[in-house]
Amino acid sequence: KQEEELAAAFLKENNLSFENIRTYGTCRRLVFFADKIPHRTAERTEIFYGPLAKLLKDENGNYTKQACGFASSFNVSPDKLKTAMIEKKGEVLCFERKIQPVSAVKILADMCIHIIKNLQFPKSMVWEESRLRFARPIRNLLAIYGSSPVTFRLASLKSGKFTYGLASLGSLKIQVKTTDCYMKVMEKAQVIVDDNARKEKIIIFVILCGLLSDTFKLFFGKNIKFYNQNQF
Repeated sequence: KQEEELAAAFLKENNLSFENIRTYGTCRRLVFFADKIPHRTAERTEIFYGPLAKLLKDENGNYTKQACGFASSFNVSPDKLKTAMIEKKGEVLCFERKIQPVSAVKILADMCIHIIKNLQFPKSMVWEESRLRFARPIRNLLAIYGSSPVTFRLASLKSGKFTYGLASLGSLKIQVKTTDCYMKVMEKAQVIVDDNARKEKIIIFVILCGLLSDTFKLFFGKNIKFYNQNQF
């Protein structure tokens, strides 16, 4: 939930549109997907409002201190100022600034850092030189936009297009070429990232396993909360 809220707020603040955010978790990884993200933000215009329009020039036709001060805050000359009508105040001076598009990869890299630094845990720890606090030591950073790597550095690590499999199977290095193939690649490595899919597989295994005693089956059936608390 935290990941979803942090990601959504960051993307909105940076004017990068998205359609849906999905989050997952296992005992060794936190995962989120953001759908329908464009390659870059749209070009837009920001309007800043200043003093009343009548304060642009004095009776001698010279720019006033108010107009010069407002213009200098944007590093422009007073002749670049425009006027606009706003409610309750009337006609005021304004400055329009074009905001150039920013690439999605750049924003996503900053977003990953923001999310990791701002996730809250009941307990956290420090394990490396930058003294980043997190629930457990971070061993790998996988970040991809489509098929392009989202590169950033955090906690003495550099993000890339690879991750690692289960420790019980040797923590093999796994390359992930695109976001679309992530789930299938991980499932092939015996890692079920989707919480609901993992729950279904475990329940089916319990039902089909003839070695389990009736007592354990009864315990599991009546204590699904126990599973929900320990599935990660």
